[in-house]
Amino acid sequence: MVPVLGRGADAGSNAAGQRATALRWPAACSASSLQVTSTANITSAVLFSGPSPTTLAATALSCTGSGTTCTSTAGQVAAINANDYLAISVQGANNTTVFTSFICQ
Repeated sequence: MVPVLGRGADAGSNAAGQRATALRWPAACSASSLQVTSTANITSAVLFSGPSPTTLAATALSCTGSGTTCTSTAGQVAAINANDYLAISVQGANNTTVFTSFICQ
């Protein structure tokens, strides 16, 4: 897992890595259209959210990798509350550059 939002000392495949990299999201929204691109092959990616960095949980917004890209399927939506913390974990793209995006409206 490569935590993609934020930056922390622990970028390992564990909950501590996600807590270290979680960013606070300012407004409530519905998140959709997760896209991940990497310079290495991606196995999967998922958006995590929660009211604090220690209570992050996987949302319904995820994707399965196909080579160096990963795109969520149409209809996947995750409800994000105002001031939730968010993190995106990416499996398989270790020690590489990762670009992510999603729509929040």
